[in-house]
Amino acid sequence: AQGMLSRTAAGAAAAQRQLFDAIDSNHDGAVSYEELMAAAPHLQLDAQNVAALFRQHDTDQSQGLDAAEFAALVADVNTRIASKQQEIAQLEAAIMQRINVTVNVNLT
Repeated sequence: AQGMLSRTAAGAAAAQRQLFDAIDSNHDGAVSYEELMAAAPHLQLDAQNVAALFRQHDTDQSQGLDAAEFAALVADVNTRIASKQQEIAQLEAAIMQRINVTVNVNLT
C-alpha cells in the first residue's frame, strides 16, 4: 500500500509541476499575478479569488509564486473545493430529508 501511495503522490506532484509550467508562460520559474489571472478562467477561478489567493500565497512578496508557494495555493484551493463539496452534500441530504418528511406527511 505504501508503494501505491508513493506513486500516487509522485503522479500528483508531476501533474502539479505540469500545471505550474503551463501557467508560467514566460518560463522564468515563477507564476506572476498576470499569469495566474490569465489562467483563472481555465481553472474556474474568479478574479477576486485569484487576487486574494495570490496575496496570501506570495509569502516572500516577490510578486511571483515559486513552486512551493504555488503548491500551497493549489492545496488551499483543493481544501476549499472539498469543503464546498461537503457543504453541498449536507444540503442535499437535508433537502432529501425534508422531501421525504413532506411526502410521508402527505401520504398519511
